[in-house]
Amino acid sequence: MQVSHEKWLQILHRRGPDSCQEQHLTTEYGTLDLFGSVLSMRGSLTTQPITDQHGNCLIWNGELFGLRDDASADVSDPGVSDTQLVLDWLSVTCDADHVMRILARIEGPYALIYYHRASQRLYFARDPLGRRSLLLSAGSAQHTEHVADQDEEGEGDLPPPLLDRLSSTALNMVMLSSVKVGDRYLALAFRNNLAALVNCLICSCQWFDVDTRGVYCLTLGHVLHLSLAPWSSTTKSWERDQSAALTRVNPQQELFRLLSDAVRRRVRVTAVSPDSAPVLVLFSGGLDSTVLAALVDLHLPRNCPIDLINVAFPSTPRATTGPSGQLISFDTAPDRRAAVMSLTDLRAASPHREWRLIFADISAEELQQYREHVIQLMYPAHTLMDLSISASLWFAARGQGYIYQAEQSANQAMYRSTARIVLSGLGADECLGGYSRHRTAARRSELDLIRELERDVTRLWYRNCGRDDRLISDHGRELRIPFLDERVMTYLASLPVNDRMNLKEAAGVGDKKLLRQLALSLGLKHSAQLAKRAIQFGSNIARLTKEQNGTSKRAIKGADKIK
Repeated sequence: MQVSHEKWLQILHRRGPDSCQEQHLTTEYGTLDLFGSVLSMRGSLTTQPITDQHGNCLIWNGELFGLRDDASADVSDPGVSDTQLVLDWLSVTCDADHVMRILARIEGPYALIYYHRASQRLYFARDPLGRRSLLLSAGSAQHTEHVADQDEEGEGDLPPPLLDRLSSTALNMVMLSSVKVGDRYLALAFRNNLAALVNCLICSCQWFDVDTRGVYCLTLGHVLHLSLAPWSSTTKSWERDQSAALTRVNPQQELFRLLSDAVRRRVRVTAVSPDSAPVLVLFSGGLDSTVLAALVDLHLPRNCPIDLINVAFPSTPRATTGPSGQLISFDTAPDRRAAVMSLTDLRAASPHREWRLIFADISAEELQQYREHVIQLMYPAHTLMDLSISASLWFAARGQGYIYQAEQSANQAMYRSTARIVLSGLGADECLGGYSRHRTAARRSELDLIRELERDVTRLWYRNCGRDDRLISDHGRELRIPFLDERVMTYLASLPVNDRMNLKEAAGVGDKKLLRQLALSLGLKHSAQLAKRAIQFGSNIARLTKEQNGTSKRAIKGADKIK
């Protein structure tokens, strides 16, 4: 797919509607083309790329919520620009290990590209959990480099390391972008001769996720040299068993304290309006999203509404209509029924809060209308399962629908949330044993269960986070994931597995048991008893994507490719 330069700018502008800026740097070896679009969430608007007095240049897509080595540091102040702060830290030195150590201190999601002018080195990285998207493509003067397919797996069900993916060291062109919008125009490109550029344009460039093994350094020269400064063994503390050193506290109380604080740091805003909700919760009515909604309530002013978005698709491709002409098949979506019940619990727990439950009803025709756009955004993810999840997330993040009322009228006004913060419950299942495969592993042995949980966490950057970031950011909103807070994950990983879950008990009881206990303590009786239901089935979209893909006569499989 080829797109015009203007179309490319429009797509990236959707991610950052507050500022769009291009910069072209001439180096000793070639040209560095940069483009930054900004969704301003903190302090005064900081345009990007941002350059310091020494000519060092930063593109930062992230949030600074804390420091790993100083838990008391208050760096999540929404009135302070974290972009400038990160640039100041990085500008001290050009040493790759120093850059890695600076970034390893950061608590919060990010993807960044940093050019150090004096050393002519280009650094790029994603946070150790990969919560922000960053894609890469590379080429040489002779041909576009071969890279392993996104499907190919290396060690531990993960794609091969980036350094192994590139089959040739004779790189003349490297391209990095938050989202692929075609083969031609990119968020950042380094080229050092015209032949490399021309050949990369006429070939079909492969794009893939930048992995989370550490900080990559591209040394500019006639031939580009790529190296890696890996994260230290202590950076990914949630991957280490710390149970032996754990000081015993009440797990439910400690999870409440840490998760509540993670939500607090993610919903801090500079100003609130009694008419405008600053936070949009992706709300299935299930356990994870309802707990998050209840915790948001603890940290926003009482006069501030909270938006809850619930997306549903018709149970059949051609939805029937009721006596007044309204679509009625959306009400059969399991997540729709769960959302109404969980809203009752939230209103009982916090009756003075204005809870806006937004019903986003998406017809088969509208799904088909935006199908290609969603496929483009979710790339390099490319299966039917990805499409079902991605379309659900994209329509939910649009934040558009009608506000639920117990007595529904025939013609309700359309509402669109103005919230820039989107909260997702991603990570709860991976950390607390929410998937059926965890139950299967537990039947074999506790060790198999622990290994399955570890695999799920280590695959988040590849399977979920980058894809979800690309979809939600397309609406000029920012995805924030409290369950993937570093402090929450480190604590959960330190607990014995039986403190988190009891998979000998029935579904809806023993899975995510610790979180269910927390939900009950918050008065969330309905969601505390709900079994796990994947979004593609809870929203009714799985059948539609299967039929639109021409696979309606057989069971859908997660690995089925999009046609």
